[in-house]
This record gives sequence, C-alpha cells and structure tokens, in this order.
Amino acid sequence: MAVLQASQKDMSSKDENYNRNPEGKGGFADNPQNRASGRWRKEDSVSYWMNRFLKMSVSDMKEWEKENKNDDRTFAQRIAYNSVMKSISQLKYQIETTDRTEGRAKQYIENRNIEEQPIFNIKPKK
Repeated sequence: MAVLQASQKDMSSKDENYNRNPEGKGGFADNPQNRASGRWRKEDSVSYWMNRFLKMSVSDMKEWEKENKNDDRTFAQRIAYNSVMKSISQLKYQIETTDRTEGRAKQYIENRNIEEQPIFNIKPKK
C-alpha cells in the first residue's frame, strides 16, 4: 500500500523538474510509421468495398479471392465480402446491401387526421 501511495505521489508531483519520460523514447518522433495522416481513406470503408464487389464479375471475384487470402483482408473487406456473398441468397442481406450502396428507398408518410380536423389550433393572442 505504501508503494502504491508513493508511486501515485510521484506521478502527481507538480515539481518543475519532474520529467515523465526521462529517456525521451517513444512517441511519433521515434516511430513515424505509427502516426496517422489524419485523412479518411475510402478504401477503409465498408460501403466502398460493397460497391466494388457488386461491380465485379464472377471471374473477377474469384481472382480477387485468390489474390487476397482471408488473413490478409481488412475488416471492412471481410464485412463487405460476407454481406455481398450472403445477399445473393438472403433477402435480409439484399436489402441491407442495396440500402448501403444505392441509398435507402424513399419512404412516404401520410400525415392526416381521420376526422379531418386540425390536430391543434393556434389562435392569435388578443
């Protein structure tokens, strides 16, 4: 318990000379490969890969499967591949795949009161 309290005291020290990283190792300066560029890439999205798979012919898909083994695929590629393959035989996946790639179908809402009276009245103040 005393060791834990001592280490907490050291970590919360507000001493000006206290250096949390005395060797100066780690971080992005030493490992630039770990730095994210901060930009979004379309190749990392599920909808990109769904669109790409839907545009492929059967022979192109078989060739892609041979070139990209399951362990080398990204999770976006795996999700998109499984969804497209299941959408061939299952209606639920067909709907989800087309909603993601083509956009949801327009849905009309009928907003009408059965008694044909206003839902609420707004009266001007006198």
